[in-house]
Amino acid sequence: MNIRQERRAESGEVEILQELVAGRIMHERRAILKKGAIATAALAMMTSILKPTSLRAQMAKTDVQMLQESYVLELKAVNTYKAAAGLKDGSGAPYVDGAVLSVASAFIADHTVHAQRFREVLVQLGASIPSNTTDTTLGDFPPGPNSMLTSLPGILRYALAVEIYAAKLWYQYFKDATDLRVKRVFADIAPNEAAHAALLRAALKFVLATGTDHENADPGKAVVPYTQLSYDSWVF
Repeated sequence: MNIRQERRAESGEVEILQELVAGRIMHERRAILKKGAIATAALAMMTSILKPTSLRAQMAKTDVQMLQESYVLELKAVNTYKAAAGLKDGSGAPYVDGAVLSVASAFIADHTVHAQRFREVLVQLGASIPSNTTDTTLGDFPPGPNSMLTSLPGILRYALAVEIYAAKLWYQYFKDATDLRVKRVFADIAPNEAAHAALLRAALKFVLATGTDHENADPGKAVVPYTQLSYDSWVF
């Protein structure tokens, strides 16, 4: 799947989510879930996002090191979504099913493509490819009290934190990279992670009617990856 196909898939994700929230979002807010609005807002975010303090310490990495780390993290994200999709409650019912599972499956496909894109650039640079990992992100980012994987809201909050972390890190690496090929791949992928975060936040607020780890009085700003995403943070 190339980036154009990935963006078509992203449009399908939005349509799935729109079906879920139909009748529950004010008319003037419906437009913000459309692909064009998400893409525009994500691009606006890219021009104003600030460097999180926790990421500044990582700025000394080489282009290859950033790509290798990102490749592994994308694979871990795939494994995490797959693991979460298989979780069940005490009665044996899955926490993630229906349209939410469809969106999760689409995200798995996206992160698989992202890993492939990072791998392609590593090959172009003649760098070594890290071994495929069977790990999830849970070891790197243990779930906190609001994101325990024992309920659908907790699972979605955890996924939201992962996506925000990736969006911010990829943008930081876009700025830190020196090779144009490396800059391009981070610039291509960061907005997709931000779009994922938007859909997860919308599902939490409008489908499950529960809060996210980042709240805002304006529902639109809490859903769309707007220009002040720089003030947002991951909360595992």
